[in-house]
Amino acid sequence: MNHIELINVGYKTKPKHKDELPLTILRNVSIKIKGGEFMAILGSSGAGKTTLLNIIGGRVASGVVTGQVKYNGEKRIPSEFKKIVSIVEQDLVMPPMLTVRETLQFTADLLVPPDKIFPPGGPNIVDEVMDEFSLNKIRDSIVEGVRKRGVSGGEKKLVGIATRLLKKPKVLILDEPTTGLDSSTTEYSINLVKKYTSCNKTIAVCSIHQPNFTTFHLFDKVIILSAFGIVYYGPTSKIDAYFASIGYRSLEFENPIDYYMRLITVRTETEESKKESMVEVKNLVNTWNEKGDMFLNSKSSSPMTKISTFAGSSLSRRISSDSNYSSYEEILDQRSINSSEVNWHLTHWKEFKVLLRRSWIFHFRDPSLVVSFLAMGIFSGLILGFTFFNPGSGLNEIINRTGLVFLICLYLSFLVTLPLLLILDGTKSIFLYERSYSMYRTFAFYFSLHLTLFPIIWGANLLMMIQTYFLAKFQYLFYKFLIFVIILTTTISCSISFAIASIAWLSFEVASIACPLILALFGIFGGNLVNVETIPPVIRWIRYLSYFYYSYCAILINEFKGKTFDCSTRPGQNCEIDYKGALAALGLGEIRLFFAVLMNIAIMLFFLLIGYLGFRFHLRSKFILV
Repeated sequence: MNHIELINVGYKTKPKHKDELPLTILRNVSIKIKGGEFMAILGSSGAGKTTLLNIIGGRVASGVVTGQVKYNGEKRIPSEFKKIVSIVEQDLVMPPMLTVRETLQFTADLLVPPDKIFPPGGPNIVDEVMDEFSLNKIRDSIVEGVRKRGVSGGEKKLVGIATRLLKKPKVLILDEPTTGLDSSTTEYSINLVKKYTSCNKTIAVCSIHQPNFTTFHLFDKVIILSAFGIVYYGPTSKIDAYFASIGYRSLEFENPIDYYMRLITVRTETEESKKESMVEVKNLVNTWNEKGDMFLNSKSSSPMTKISTFAGSSLSRRISSDSNYSSYEEILDQRSINSSEVNWHLTHWKEFKVLLRRSWIFHFRDPSLVVSFLAMGIFSGLILGFTFFNPGSGLNEIINRTGLVFLICLYLSFLVTLPLLLILDGTKSIFLYERSYSMYRTFAFYFSLHLTLFPIIWGANLLMMIQTYFLAKFQYLFYKFLIFVIILTTTISCSISFAIASIAWLSFEVASIACPLILALFGIFGGNLVNVETIPPVIRWIRYLSYFYYSYCAILINEFKGKTFDCSTRPGQNCEIDYKGALAALGLGEIRLFFAVLMNIAIMLFFLLIGYLGFRFHLRSKFILV
């Protein structure tokens, strides 16, 4: 029968510094949860509710876990257990600007095999789940708005739970799913999960903070944790009788759960009250260790009440010699949940199409990114074009052209990269959340992200290129205009790839500082502010890393080629230089146009690779399975 069993499980934190001691969070927890049972985890702050929930769900991030965790009597296999467990986080992260129906459908497209989404002769699994959770009345409502609020908090929680149930999990983990909900919405949500659990024989475990009386009794079992150990584990129907048997009764009109929570909470008003409450809580733990097993066995013959749940019980003593010990480093090396172990039911191409379609829906419904870049492009094109409307001739033309080209490169570096960082930071949060559930492979997400951003940014800046080119009177030759666009297209690609690579490895705060510094360095060695041939050789090589430099050189070569310039400095003097002489005077004579474009493409591919490695290996779930 479907069940999870914890035997003598303990947990200690991993010290961050050598002089720190590990902190024990859980001690000798032994429980068993069967299919169709819904168990609540209650406890005081710091008692280990979330830690226990993570151990049951196989999502321990660090530390030392002792004891045994078994599924159906055997040690869990990461790649197999991952397929049957669904976890509802306390803080839900939903793709923005999707309706309830679309959110569920996209999740199903990525998580559920096509033959399960549309079973022969059966309803669409999305419609089935929406019916079960009464979501049809809000099917066309936006779940997560950008500037406008989406559905209510309770409805969003239900949508989050529904997305996790699409793959029909055998184990469902809910981390405080009722946080922020009122009592009636809480009761409604828990009741829906209860019905689903019972009908589908699912193992469901939920951490919850002081539910009301009605909500509490929707659970089949409850485990109450204190800072010193278990105070109660067993059927919710027996908890009042147990506490009454050891001399604790709540007031007539008081919620018993509130009363029990006060009993296990260490009071910190004064040092004396702290000591007294600590003694009282320890007594409750000791009493459970001594009498809990006997109480449950004497009160019920139900199998679920015969599981030993505390240190010192007969079962606990029998298996103590067999309990294994696992450290964070050992498990991470040997049992890490690797996405390569997942059996993907979609090809890379199909995942890519689903994610690309989802991204474009977002940008169509929230065109702020498109409008922002479009406005910047039009405004910048007009300003640059009219500022350099009269390019002059001779040396003045050279000076004006180099200044304009430098500003274009500056614009396509800073004003593409920096605005993207904030947008990409939100995208990164969605990726981290969805990747932890193995919804798709990194490759599909990464390139769908690029192919969403590139057309938007390139299209907006194409207007800037057209305005600037013709208003500033660059050479009116179609092939030169085409080369101009190609060069700046590689510049835009480099900036987008650089922004994505930065956010893949750095936090938004660090990237916001590092990116301008790096771009400023690229600009300094870009060929305009200082003649690169006069830079000391020890740092002159930095220019070869700068796509700013190659873009600057390529545009000037394209514009100057075929022209001659009057270099006379006084009337009557006859002096002309061709484009090669002009470029040599600027210290750019050694660069060729084709080579500069190829180098930009190479730098763009390098940033693409760095970004992909960041998303693939750095932005990955650190959870391990025990």
